[in-house]
Amino acid sequence: APPQSLVNVWGFTPWIKDVMADSKGTLDIKVVPGPTLGTFGTIYDRTANGVADMAFGIMSAMSGRFPKTEVINVPFEVESPLEGALALQRLFDKGVISDEYKTVKVLTLFAFGNPAIQTKDKEITRIDQIKGMKLAAGSKLDNDVLALLGAAPQSAEPPQLYQGLQRGLYEGALIQWTAFQTFKLAEVTKYHFDLPLGAAAAYVVMNKNAYAKLPPAAKAAIDKHAGMPFAKHMGDVISRMDAGAREGAKKLGGHVFHKLSDADRKTWAPKLQPIVDSWVKNTPNGAAVLAALRK
Repeated sequence: APPQSLVNVWGFTPWIKDVMADSKGTLDIKVVPGPTLGTFGTIYDRTANGVADMAFGIMSAMSGRFPKTEVINVPFEVESPLEGALALQRLFDKGVISDEYKTVKVLTLFAFGNPAIQTKDKEITRIDQIKGMKLAAGSKLDNDVLALLGAAPQSAEPPQLYQGLQRGLYEGALIQWTAFQTFKLAEVTKYHFDLPLGAAAAYVVMNKNAYAKLPPAAKAAIDKHAGMPFAKHMGDVISRMDAGAREGAKKLGGHVFHKLSDADRKTWAPKLQPIVDSWVKNTPNGAAVLAALRK
């Protein structure tokens, strides 16, 4: 994420400060923001290979590599970032999805909240109005959902959205509010339609060898603050970011907000069942993973 991102400012910087304080002088953790060490698409593997010792990233940039973890993307399941963070971390802790992370040490899994369809010129108040629209999205599941809803999905990572929207390559984007704020999309969109089409998984992982070489006090400090405490912290941070992004856009003026009506939800939830069925069918132990998420 770029330097000004609140994921860095509110999320990782305070966490690092706490870890270092508990490490008895054995740790010095430096944040390298932006794509210097790797992009969202490469940083996971670069951390596993030792280019970075720790890294934050998003699953949508590696769509298909973490099929069980992508249960969080299933439409109409997760209602908030905190709920998503707690669910993902528990799924990992219980071993439901942990086999997807054999090459790294997981420090936490968390979730960005449900997306909004952020559009430049067309106001959306009902799902059927997106038919035929060129809408950018990150994950394969998001693209599948948009296609089923009648849109023309375009694959894009968050850093590509600003120029794509500005140049008219996309009419809008299905994107979480946190990324909306981080990548300054208020400058290139006007209309916003909230709908619970699935949260987005994220991770903080560590190189296994880097961890193994640490002295006991350093390992203890990392382990104390990793896992569920880190997930709760990030769930709270992302919730605050979501709320702040909406409020920030409102204060700018000229932005119009809508959300999915109960009637629209009742109409479209059954129509999206093929997405759920397909995910269950194509994911190892898919039915069990979905049941575990709900539990």
